[in-house]
Amino acid sequence: MKIKLNLWISTFIISPLVIGVVGLIVRMPTVGIVISLANSCYRYFYSKKHHDLRQQFIVQFIFLSVHMILYFLVITGNNFKYIQLPGWYWIVLLPYGFLGIFLIYNGAGAIPVLIFITFISSLLGIGFYWWKTQRRLPRLTPKIIAPILLVASLAIIPFFLNSKHNELFVGSDYHDTSKDEIDYHEPKGSLNDENYAASAELAQIPKSSNLQITSDYPQITGAAEFSPLAVGLIELGYEGIAPTKAQESWQVDTTDGAFKKLLKQKTDLVLMPKPTPAQEQAAKKAGLKLNKVPIAKEALVFLVNHNNTIMSLTPNQMRKIYQGKFMRWQQVCDEKGLIQAFQNDPASNSQIVMKELVMKGKSLRDPLQYQGTFGIQTYVKRANYDNNRKALGYATRIDATKINSDSETKILDVNEIAPTAENIKSNKYPFVIPIYAVTRSDGKENPQKIVQWLLSPAGQKMLNDTGYVGVK
Repeated sequence: MKIKLNLWISTFIISPLVIGVVGLIVRMPTVGIVISLANSCYRYFYSKKHHDLRQQFIVQFIFLSVHMILYFLVITGNNFKYIQLPGWYWIVLLPYGFLGIFLIYNGAGAIPVLIFITFISSLLGIGFYWWKTQRRLPRLTPKIIAPILLVASLAIIPFFLNSKHNELFVGSDYHDTSKDEIDYHEPKGSLNDENYAASAELAQIPKSSNLQITSDYPQITGAAEFSPLAVGLIELGYEGIAPTKAQESWQVDTTDGAFKKLLKQKTDLVLMPKPTPAQEQAAKKAGLKLNKVPIAKEALVFLVNHNNTIMSLTPNQMRKIYQGKFMRWQQVCDEKGLIQAFQNDPASNSQIVMKELVMKGKSLRDPLQYQGTFGIQTYVKRANYDNNRKALGYATRIDATKINSDSETKILDVNEIAPTAENIKSNKYPFVIPIYAVTRSDGKENPQKIVQWLLSPAGQKMLNDTGYVGVK
Protein backbone atom coordinates (compact mmCIF):
# COMPACT_ATOMS: atom_id res chain seq x y z
CA MET A 1 0.00 0.00 0.00
CA LYS A 2 1.55 3.25 -1.17
CA ILE A 3 0.87 6.27 1.01
CA LYS A 4 0.73 9.58 -0.78
CA LEU A 5 3.26 12.31 -0.01
CA ASN A 6 0.56 14.87 0.74
CA LEU A 7 -0.74 12.63 3.56
CA TRP A 8 2.70 12.52 5.18
CA ILE A 9 2.99 16.31 4.86
CA SER A 10 -0.50 16.94 6.23
CA THR A 11 0.14 14.66 9.22
CA PHE A 12 3.72 15.54 10.18
CA ILE A 13 3.72 19.24 9.20
CA ILE A 14 0.28 20.81 8.64
CA SER A 15 -1.52 19.37 11.71
CA PRO A 16 1.35 20.31 14.09
CA LEU A 17 1.40 23.77 12.51
CA VAL A 18 -2.32 24.18 13.18
CA ILE A 19 -1.88 23.00 16.79
CA GLY A 20 1.17 25.17 17.36
CA VAL A 21 -0.32 28.47 16.18
CA VAL A 22 1.50 31.19 18.18
CA GLY A 23 1.92 28.77 21.08
CA LEU A 24 -1.25 29.88 22.82
CA ILE A 25 -2.13 26.35 23.85
CA VAL A 26 0.43 26.60 26.64
CA ARG A 27 -0.72 29.93 28.07
CA MET A 28 -4.47 29.81 27.45
CA PRO A 29 -6.20 26.41 27.76
CA THR A 30 -9.47 27.67 26.25
CA VAL A 31 -7.64 28.83 23.14
CA GLY A 32 -5.88 25.46 23.11
CA ILE A 33 -9.24 23.71 22.88
CA VAL A 34 -10.21 25.95 19.96
CA ILE A 35 -6.93 25.15 18.18
CA SER A 36 -7.46 21.42 18.79
CA LEU A 37 -10.92 21.71 17.26
CA ALA A 38 -9.37 23.57 14.34
CA ASN A 39 -7.08 20.59 13.71
CA SER A 40 -10.07 18.23 13.94
CA CYS A 41 -11.86 20.36 11.35
CA TYR A 42 -8.76 20.31 9.15
CA ARG A 43 -8.59 16.50 9.31
CA TYR A 44 -12.32 16.26 8.62
CA PHE A 45 -12.15 18.34 5.45
CA TYR A 46 -8.95 16.55 4.37
CA SER A 47 -10.80 13.24 4.74
CA LYS A 48 -13.77 14.62 2.83
CA LYS A 49 -11.49 15.59 -0.05
CA HIS A 50 -9.24 12.51 -0.23
CA HIS A 51 -11.39 9.66 1.22
CA ASP A 52 -8.23 7.74 2.27
CA LEU A 53 -9.43 6.97 5.79
CA ARG A 54 -7.53 3.71 6.28
CA GLN A 55 -4.26 5.30 5.19
CA GLN A 56 -4.91 8.30 7.43
CA PHE A 57 -5.43 6.09 10.48
CA ILE A 58 -2.21 4.21 9.73
CA VAL A 59 -0.18 7.40 9.30
CA GLN A 60 -1.61 8.87 12.53
CA PHE A 61 -0.40 5.84 14.49
CA ILE A 62 2.99 6.11 12.77
CA PHE A 63 3.08 9.81 13.76
CA LEU A 64 2.39 8.98 17.41
CA SER A 65 4.88 6.09 17.48
CA VAL A 66 7.72 8.06 15.87
CA HIS A 67 7.28 11.07 18.15
CA MET A 68 6.95 9.09 21.39
CA ILE A 69 9.90 6.80 20.62
CA LEU A 70 12.08 9.81 19.74
CA TYR A 71 10.94 11.56 22.92
CA PHE A 72 11.83 8.48 24.99
CA LEU A 73 15.30 8.27 23.43
CA VAL A 74 15.93 12.01 23.86
CA ILE A 75 14.91 12.20 27.54
CA THR A 76 16.64 8.98 28.62
CA GLY A 77 19.77 10.02 26.71
CA ASN A 78 19.60 13.40 28.44
CA ASN A 79 19.66 11.81 31.93
CA PHE A 80 15.94 12.58 32.33
CA LYS A 81 16.49 16.35 32.11
CA TYR A 82 13.71 18.35 30.49
CA ILE A 83 16.06 21.14 29.39
CA GLN A 84 19.34 21.30 27.45
CA LEU A 85 18.00 18.85 24.87
CA PRO A 86 20.14 17.87 21.86
CA GLY A 87 20.07 20.37 19.00
CA TRP A 88 18.65 17.97 16.42
CA TYR A 89 15.45 17.58 18.44
CA TRP A 90 14.52 21.17 17.61
CA ILE A 91 14.09 20.05 13.99
CA VAL A 92 11.62 17.34 15.06
CA LEU A 93 9.36 19.91 16.76
CA LEU A 94 9.94 22.67 14.21
CA PRO A 95 6.49 22.14 12.59
CA TYR A 96 4.92 23.30 15.87
CA GLY A 97 6.56 26.68 15.35
CA PHE A 98 6.86 28.93 18.37
CA LEU A 99 5.17 26.40 20.63
CA GLY A 100 7.77 23.71 19.91
CA ILE A 101 10.62 26.13 20.64
CA PHE A 102 8.87 27.32 23.81
CA LEU A 103 8.53 23.80 25.18
CA ILE A 104 12.09 22.78 24.36
CA TYR A 105 13.44 25.91 26.05
CA ASN A 106 11.16 25.98 29.12
CA GLY A 107 10.88 22.26 29.76
CA ALA A 108 10.12 19.24 27.63
CA GLY A 109 7.79 17.62 30.16
CA ALA A 110 4.72 18.91 28.30
CA ILE A 111 5.81 17.67 24.86
CA PRO A 112 3.89 14.34 25.15
CA VAL A 113 0.72 16.33 25.88
CA LEU A 114 1.30 18.26 22.68
CA ILE A 115 1.86 15.08 20.68
CA PHE A 116 -1.24 13.36 22.06
CA ILE A 117 -3.39 16.46 21.50
CA THR A 118 -2.29 16.43 17.86
CA PHE A 119 -2.97 12.70 17.59
CA ILE A 120 -6.35 12.70 19.34
CA SER A 121 -7.69 15.82 17.62
CA SER A 122 -6.68 14.31 14.26
CA LEU A 123 -8.44 11.02 15.06
CA LEU A 124 -11.56 12.93 16.09
CA GLY A 125 -11.67 14.73 12.75
CA ILE A 126 -11.08 11.54 10.75
CA GLY A 127 -13.47 9.55 12.95
CA PHE A 128 -16.24 12.12 12.65
CA TYR A 129 -16.06 11.95 8.86
CA TRP A 130 -16.13 8.13 9.03
CA TRP A 131 -19.18 8.16 11.31
CA LYS A 132 -20.93 10.73 9.12
CA THR A 133 -20.45 8.63 5.98
CA GLN A 134 -20.89 5.16 7.54
CA ARG A 135 -23.44 6.01 10.27
CA ARG A 136 -22.11 3.28 12.53
CA LEU A 137 -19.31 2.62 14.99
CA PRO A 138 -16.50 0.25 13.97
CA ARG A 139 -16.66 -3.32 15.25
CA LEU A 140 -14.12 -4.33 17.91
CA THR A 141 -11.87 -6.62 15.86
CA PRO A 142 -8.19 -7.54 16.34
CA LYS A 143 -7.34 -4.88 13.76
CA ILE A 144 -8.99 -2.29 16.03
CA ILE A 145 -7.70 -3.70 19.34
CA ALA A 146 -4.03 -3.73 18.21
CA PRO A 147 -3.84 0.07 17.63
CA ILE A 148 -5.62 0.68 20.94
CA LEU A 149 -3.01 -1.41 22.75
CA LEU A 150 -0.26 0.45 20.89
CA VAL A 151 -1.62 3.82 22.05
CA ALA A 152 -1.92 2.54 25.62
CA SER A 153 1.70 1.34 25.52
CA LEU A 154 2.95 4.65 24.14
CA ALA A 155 0.93 6.55 26.76
CA ILE A 156 2.95 4.82 29.49
CA ILE A 157 6.19 6.41 28.24
CA PRO A 158 5.64 9.96 29.59
CA PHE A 159 4.48 8.62 32.98
CA PHE A 160 7.59 6.44 33.26
CA LEU A 161 9.90 9.29 32.22
CA ASN A 162 8.20 11.74 34.57
CA SER A 163 8.55 9.29 37.45
CA LYS A 164 12.30 8.95 36.80
CA HIS A 165 12.60 12.71 36.33
CA ASN A 166 10.94 13.37 39.71
CA GLU A 167 13.41 11.03 41.41
CA LEU A 168 16.30 13.19 40.18
CA PHE A 169 14.88 16.72 39.95
CA VAL A 170 12.71 18.99 42.07
CA GLY A 171 9.55 20.42 40.52
CA SER A 172 8.75 23.86 39.17
CA ASP A 173 7.36 24.84 42.59
CA TYR A 174 10.82 24.43 44.13
CA HIS A 175 11.76 27.17 46.59
CA ASP A 176 15.15 27.33 48.28
CA THR A 177 14.64 27.73 52.04
CA SER A 178 18.14 26.72 53.08
CA LYS A 179 19.46 30.20 53.79
CA ASP A 180 18.77 31.78 57.14
CA GLU A 181 17.18 35.16 57.56
CA ILE A 182 20.55 36.63 58.52
CA ASP A 183 22.88 35.34 55.84
CA TYR A 184 26.45 35.33 57.07
CA HIS A 185 27.54 32.70 54.56
CA GLU A 186 30.46 33.87 52.47
CA PRO A 187 32.14 31.45 50.04
CA LYS A 188 35.69 32.29 51.10
CA GLY A 189 37.63 35.15 52.65
CA SER A 190 36.71 37.84 55.17
CA LEU A 191 33.12 38.63 56.03
CA ASN A 192 31.79 41.89 54.62
CA ASP A 193 30.52 44.67 56.91
CA GLU A 194 26.91 43.51 56.86
CA ASN A 195 27.63 39.84 57.48
CA TYR A 196 30.25 40.58 60.14
CA ALA A 197 27.66 42.65 62.00
CA ALA A 198 25.06 39.89 61.57
CA SER A 199 27.46 37.29 62.99
CA ALA A 200 28.27 39.56 65.93
CA GLU A 201 24.55 39.86 66.61
CA LEU A 202 24.15 36.06 66.52
CA ALA A 203 27.12 35.50 68.83
CA GLN A 204 26.35 35.30 72.54
CA ILE A 205 29.18 37.45 73.92
CA PRO A 206 29.73 37.49 77.71
CA LYS A 207 29.64 40.94 79.32
CA SER A 208 32.95 40.37 81.06
CA SER A 209 35.81 37.96 80.56
CA ASN A 210 39.47 37.42 81.27
CA LEU A 211 40.18 36.79 77.57
CA GLN A 212 42.31 39.79 76.69
CA ILE A 213 44.50 39.92 73.60
CA THR A 214 46.06 43.30 72.92
CA SER A 215 48.55 42.49 70.17
CA ASP A 216 49.59 39.78 67.72
CA TYR A 217 45.92 39.02 67.06
CA PRO A 218 45.46 35.37 66.01
CA GLN A 219 44.01 34.61 62.59
CA ILE A 220 40.99 32.27 62.96
CA THR A 221 39.70 30.22 60.02
CA GLY A 222 36.86 27.77 59.54
CA ALA A 223 33.57 27.00 57.82
CA ALA A 224 30.88 29.68 57.62
CA GLU A 225 28.80 28.02 60.35
CA PHE A 226 31.46 29.03 62.90
CA SER A 227 31.12 32.74 62.05
CA PRO A 228 29.07 33.72 65.14
CA LEU A 229 31.52 31.93 67.45
CA ALA A 230 34.65 33.34 65.80
CA VAL A 231 33.28 36.87 65.55
CA GLY A 232 32.17 36.62 69.17
CA LEU A 233 35.72 35.71 70.22
CA ILE A 234 37.16 38.63 68.27
CA GLU A 235 34.60 41.11 69.63
CA LEU A 236 35.18 39.82 73.16
CA GLY A 237 38.92 39.41 73.41
CA TYR A 238 40.73 41.42 70.70
CA GLU A 239 41.20 44.69 72.55
CA GLY A 240 42.15 47.79 70.59
CA ILE A 241 41.85 46.10 67.20
CA ALA A 242 40.77 48.26 64.25
CA PRO A 243 37.37 47.32 62.71
CA THR A 244 38.94 46.40 59.37
CA LYS A 245 41.56 44.26 61.08
CA ALA A 246 38.84 42.58 63.15
CA GLN A 247 37.00 41.49 60.00
CA GLU A 248 40.24 40.19 58.49
CA SER A 249 40.96 38.16 61.64
CA TRP A 250 38.15 35.73 60.75
CA GLN A 251 38.51 33.96 57.42
CA VAL A 252 35.72 31.75 56.02
CA ASP A 253 36.89 28.71 54.09
CA THR A 254 35.99 25.07 53.63
CA THR A 255 37.15 22.85 56.47
CA ASP A 256 39.79 21.24 54.28
CA GLY A 257 40.89 24.64 52.98
CA ALA A 258 41.19 25.99 56.51
CA PHE A 259 43.24 22.97 57.59
CA LYS A 260 45.63 23.42 54.66
CA LYS A 261 46.10 27.07 55.61
CA LEU A 262 47.08 25.95 59.11
CA LEU A 263 49.70 23.61 57.69
CA LYS A 264 51.08 26.44 55.54
CA GLN A 265 51.11 28.89 58.50
CA LYS A 266 48.52 31.10 56.81
CA THR A 267 46.23 30.92 59.83
CA ASP A 268 46.71 30.38 63.56
CA LEU A 269 43.59 28.58 64.74
CA VAL A 270 41.05 26.42 62.92
CA LEU A 271 37.54 25.65 64.17
CA MET A 272 36.46 22.34 62.68
CA PRO A 273 35.09 18.83 63.29
CA LYS A 274 37.61 16.15 64.22
CA PRO A 275 40.41 16.04 61.61
CA THR A 276 40.00 13.22 59.11
CA PRO A 277 42.63 10.48 58.66
CA ALA A 278 43.65 12.16 55.38
CA GLN A 279 44.19 15.47 57.17
CA GLU A 280 46.16 13.75 59.93
CA GLN A 281 48.34 12.14 57.28
CA ALA A 282 48.90 15.50 55.56
CA ALA A 283 50.10 17.00 58.85
CA LYS A 284 52.38 14.03 59.47
CA LYS A 285 53.80 14.31 55.95
CA ALA A 286 54.51 17.99 56.57
CA GLY A 287 56.36 17.06 59.77
CA LEU A 288 53.96 19.03 61.97
CA LYS A 289 52.54 18.24 65.35
CA LEU A 290 49.10 19.69 65.94
CA ASN A 291 47.23 20.55 69.10
CA LYS A 292 43.70 19.17 68.63
CA VAL A 293 41.49 20.16 71.52
CA PRO A 294 37.78 19.19 71.68
CA ILE A 295 35.92 22.30 72.83
CA ALA A 296 32.27 21.47 72.11
CA LYS A 297 29.85 19.09 70.46
CA GLU A 298 27.43 19.52 67.59
CA ALA A 299 24.99 17.14 65.91
CA LEU A 300 23.82 16.26 62.43
CA VAL A 301 20.04 16.53 62.43
CA PHE A 302 17.43 15.60 59.84
CA LEU A 303 14.69 17.95 58.70
CA VAL A 304 11.17 17.51 57.32
CA ASN A 305 8.15 19.75 56.86
CA HIS A 306 6.12 20.16 60.06
CA ASN A 307 3.07 18.65 58.30
CA ASN A 308 4.94 15.40 57.63
CA THR A 309 3.65 12.77 60.06
CA ILE A 310 6.99 11.03 60.53
CA MET A 311 8.69 11.59 63.90
CA SER A 312 11.75 9.33 63.85
CA LEU A 313 14.02 7.40 61.48
CA THR A 314 16.67 4.78 62.13
CA PRO A 315 20.22 5.15 60.78
CA ASN A 316 19.61 2.16 58.50
CA GLN A 317 16.48 3.77 57.04
CA MET A 318 18.43 6.97 56.38
CA ARG A 319 21.18 5.05 54.63
CA LYS A 320 18.68 3.28 52.39
CA ILE A 321 16.94 6.56 51.56
CA TYR A 322 20.18 8.28 50.62
CA GLN A 323 21.40 5.24 48.70
CA GLY A 324 18.23 5.42 46.60
CA LYS A 325 16.90 2.08 47.87
CA PHE A 326 13.92 3.70 49.63
CA MET A 327 12.23 6.18 47.29
CA ARG A 328 8.79 6.61 48.88
CA TRP A 329 7.69 7.69 52.33
CA GLN A 330 5.38 4.69 52.80
CA GLN A 331 8.51 2.50 52.95
CA VAL A 332 9.44 4.07 56.31
CA CYS A 333 6.20 5.54 57.73
CA ASP A 334 2.51 6.24 57.12
CA GLU A 335 3.27 9.32 55.00
CA LYS A 336 2.73 8.87 51.25
CA GLY A 337 4.52 10.15 48.17
CA LEU A 338 8.02 10.38 46.77
CA ILE A 339 10.86 11.20 49.17
CA GLN A 340 12.77 14.27 48.02
CA ALA A 341 16.06 13.52 49.77
CA PHE A 342 18.15 16.68 49.50
CA GLN A 343 21.93 16.78 49.91
CA ASN A 344 24.30 19.58 50.88
CA ASP A 345 27.34 21.18 49.29
CA PRO A 346 30.07 18.53 48.85
CA ALA A 347 32.58 20.70 50.74
CA SER A 348 30.27 21.50 53.67
CA ASN A 349 30.83 20.04 57.11
CA SER A 350 27.33 18.58 57.15
CA GLN A 351 27.96 16.67 53.91
CA ILE A 352 31.32 15.36 55.11
CA VAL A 353 29.77 14.25 58.40
CA MET A 354 26.81 12.72 56.55
CA LYS A 355 29.18 10.47 54.61
CA GLU A 356 31.18 9.55 57.69
CA LEU A 357 28.55 9.10 60.42
CA VAL A 358 25.44 8.11 58.50
CA MET A 359 26.51 6.44 55.25
CA LYS A 360 29.51 4.65 56.81
CA GLY A 361 31.20 3.97 53.48
CA LYS A 362 28.00 3.44 51.48
CA SER A 363 27.68 5.55 48.32
CA LEU A 364 25.21 8.42 48.25
CA ARG A 365 22.74 8.53 45.38
CA ASP A 366 23.07 11.42 42.94
CA PRO A 367 21.87 14.65 44.60
CA LEU A 368 18.52 16.13 43.64
CA GLN A 369 18.91 18.82 41.01
CA TYR A 370 17.03 21.91 39.95
CA GLN A 371 16.68 22.86 36.31
CA GLY A 372 15.83 26.41 35.35
CA THR A 373 16.32 29.31 32.98
CA PHE A 374 18.02 32.66 33.35
CA GLY A 375 17.47 34.99 30.42
CA ILE A 376 18.15 32.86 27.36
CA GLN A 377 20.38 30.46 29.29
CA THR A 378 19.34 27.18 30.88
CA TYR A 379 21.09 25.63 33.85
CA VAL A 380 21.04 22.58 36.10
CA LYS A 381 22.37 22.79 39.65
CA ARG A 382 22.19 20.93 42.94
CA ALA A 383 18.96 21.70 44.77
CA ASN A 384 19.13 22.96 48.34
CA TYR A 385 16.64 21.81 50.96
CA ASP A 386 13.09 22.80 50.05
CA ASN A 387 10.73 22.59 53.00
CA ASN A 388 7.83 20.98 51.15
CA ARG A 389 5.72 18.07 52.37
CA LYS A 390 7.90 15.50 50.55
CA ALA A 391 11.29 16.96 51.54
CA LEU A 392 13.97 15.36 53.70
CA GLY A 393 17.20 17.20 54.44
CA TYR A 394 19.96 17.47 57.00
CA ALA A 395 22.05 20.17 58.61
CA THR A 396 24.11 20.85 61.67
CA ARG A 397 21.93 21.51 64.70
CA ILE A 398 22.92 25.18 64.76
CA ASP A 399 22.04 25.71 61.11
CA ALA A 400 18.77 23.80 61.56
CA THR A 401 17.62 26.34 64.13
CA LYS A 402 18.03 29.08 61.50
CA ILE A 403 16.25 27.27 58.63
CA ASN A 404 12.61 28.33 58.61
CA SER A 405 12.71 29.75 62.12
CA ASP A 406 8.89 30.11 62.00
CA SER A 407 8.69 26.43 63.05
CA GLU A 408 7.50 25.09 59.69
CA THR A 409 10.50 22.75 59.76
CA LYS A 410 10.55 19.74 62.07
CA ILE A 411 13.70 18.06 63.38
CA LEU A 412 13.43 14.26 63.43
CA ASP A 413 14.47 11.97 66.23
CA VAL A 414 16.96 9.23 65.37
CA ASN A 415 16.17 5.84 66.90
CA GLU A 416 13.49 7.82 68.80
CA ILE A 417 16.22 9.91 70.45
CA ALA A 418 15.90 13.69 70.11
CA PRO A 419 19.02 15.82 69.45
CA THR A 420 18.75 17.71 72.73
CA ALA A 421 21.78 19.24 74.43
CA GLU A 422 21.62 16.52 77.09
CA ASN A 423 21.53 13.67 74.55
CA ILE A 424 24.34 15.23 72.52
CA LYS A 425 26.54 15.75 75.56
CA SER A 426 26.06 12.13 76.67
CA ASN A 427 26.54 10.84 73.09
CA LYS A 428 23.15 9.13 73.37
CA TYR A 429 22.09 10.81 70.12
CA PRO A 430 23.68 8.75 67.28
CA PHE A 431 25.12 11.53 65.12
CA VAL A 432 27.26 13.67 67.42
CA ILE A 433 29.96 15.88 65.86
CA PRO A 434 32.93 16.78 68.08
CA ILE A 435 34.11 20.34 67.49
CA TYR A 436 37.85 20.96 67.76
CA ALA A 437 40.09 23.97 68.06
CA VAL A 438 43.22 23.02 66.12
CA THR A 439 46.53 24.87 66.35
CA ARG A 440 50.15 24.19 65.49
CA SER A 441 52.29 23.02 68.40
CA ASP A 442 55.07 25.30 67.13
CA GLY A 443 52.68 28.23 66.77
CA LYS A 444 52.13 31.44 68.69
CA GLU A 445 51.01 31.80 72.29
CA ASN A 446 47.76 33.73 71.75
CA PRO A 447 45.93 30.96 69.83
CA GLN A 448 46.57 28.64 72.80
CA LYS A 449 45.21 31.35 75.06
CA ILE A 450 41.94 31.36 73.10
CA VAL A 451 41.69 27.56 73.28
CA GLN A 452 42.23 27.52 77.04
CA TRP A 453 39.64 30.26 77.49
CA LEU A 454 37.10 28.25 75.46
CA LEU A 455 37.55 25.41 77.96
CA SER A 456 36.97 27.74 80.91
CA PRO A 457 33.49 28.13 82.48
CA ALA A 458 33.05 31.45 80.66
CA GLY A 459 34.13 29.95 77.34
CA GLN A 460 31.91 26.90 77.74
CA LYS A 461 28.98 29.17 78.57
CA MET A 462 29.65 31.17 75.40
CA LEU A 463 29.70 27.96 73.36
CA ASN A 464 26.44 26.80 74.94
CA ASP A 465 24.80 30.19 74.41
CA THR A 466 25.92 30.25 70.77
CA GLY A 467 24.17 26.92 70.14
CA TYR A 468 26.89 24.33 70.69
CA VAL A 469 27.08 21.86 73.56
CA GLY A 470 30.07 22.39 75.80
CA VAL A 471 32.28 19.45 76.70
CA LYS A 472 32.39 20.43 80.38
